[in-house]
Amino acid sequence: MRIKRLIRFIAFVAVFSLLLAWVTSVMKQPETTSLTVVSNFYETAPKTLDAVYIGSSTTIKFWNSMLAWESFGITVQPLATNRNPVYTAADFIREARKRQPDALFIVNLNTVSESLEAPTLRAVIDSFPFSLQKLRLIKDMCDFDDRSLDERLQYVFPIIRYHTRWNELTTEDFSAPEIEHYKGAAILRKTVDVSENYHYSEKAGELLPNQVAAIDSVLDFCDREHVKVLFVVVPQAKKGQKLESINAVQKQVEEHGGYPVLDLFHDPEAIGLDLTCDFYDASHTNIHGSAKFTYYVSDYLIKNYGFTDKRGLEEYSSWDETLQSYNEEIASCFLDIEHIPFANTAYMSAPQITVERVKKGIDVSWTESEGADGYLVYRKISSNAPYTLMLDTTDTHYSDPDEYRSFYIVVPYCGTDEREYGSFIREGVRVAE
Repeated sequence: MRIKRLIRFIAFVAVFSLLLAWVTSVMKQPETTSLTVVSNFYETAPKTLDAVYIGSSTTIKFWNSMLAWESFGITVQPLATNRNPVYTAADFIREARKRQPDALFIVNLNTVSESLEAPTLRAVIDSFPFSLQKLRLIKDMCDFDDRSLDERLQYVFPIIRYHTRWNELTTEDFSAPEIEHYKGAAILRKTVDVSENYHYSEKAGELLPNQVAAIDSVLDFCDREHVKVLFVVVPQAKKGQKLESINAVQKQVEEHGGYPVLDLFHDPEAIGLDLTCDFYDASHTNIHGSAKFTYYVSDYLIKNYGFTDKRGLEEYSSWDETLQSYNEEIASCFLDIEHIPFANTAYMSAPQITVERVKKGIDVSWTESEGADGYLVYRKISSNAPYTLMLDTTDTHYSDPDEYRSFYIVVPYCGTDEREYGSFIREGVRVAE
């Protein structure tokens, strides 16, 4: 009888746990971007990554794992979530080492917070599957602001926090969210000019005691566990206290000693970034900027850590399959020349394009770019179509005999045998109605 009761009890606990997990998945609302990146990480085969890139949205939007694979054959994948502060790096490294114990760990230093608000905790915590390491992550994040036991329980059992959503549920909540399977590579098309708001400063601010302690904890963990780690500071249009806090964290890491810091914030030109058109917003690159960042950092990793080209190896065939799908997805916003590392680095201004409908098609003209030896004219016939190279010319005019309401991009270049390409209007220009 006791054995039967024990079996029934175990069965009840198992069914209850499964039911609770299902109800929780319906009720909670993890951010799709964070969930996508974390899920993609767990889909990757164990012991196959050269490096794991840990951080926040600055990691997700800057690093492009697909373009790194395409051009260099290295496997570097993000394990990151939106809003994730640098203080959680030790917890993320512990989690990543379960699957990728031999990887280099790249840690982004840009996300510095004075307090961890509830949206930040939810963005980080809700995207991870339940485990003992997740409990440790919850503890460490809640310890930072000394949160109450009631608050901590809400992150351990999200149903406590989300139970009031019953009357808000829709049919979409009962379906698993759709996620992209591009090994964490993002596709951000929008372009903003951050050149007027980009500030350079070496001044380091004063961090709060809990911030200093949290960074020390990360560094002590890396010392104790002999973690192979590279810290990175990415370019952002920050100013004032936010910029000074980033400088302060960088200074603390450098003074600790023993770990390299790749500071790209104070030298975006080294990457080839164009502040007028390579950013999605003040804090993140678009796909064009992320390509330049990825090519630069990939080259740095190969030279300093000896990463080898794995293209063509059977055990990495999934990377080729994913790359094919990814390139099909970005073809409507990413030109063929942008797949060439370091080609798009010449500082020539973007030609200003005029597009007019005429009797025999479309008339395209553009302004000259200083230093240009010629121009490439690209066209796509709809917003979702891929761009096609139509003309390589030294002229500033193109007559398109077709009457499609096409988008046009004009790219200046200099050089003959080895060309370098300048800036261009990322979204393209279309003939008016």
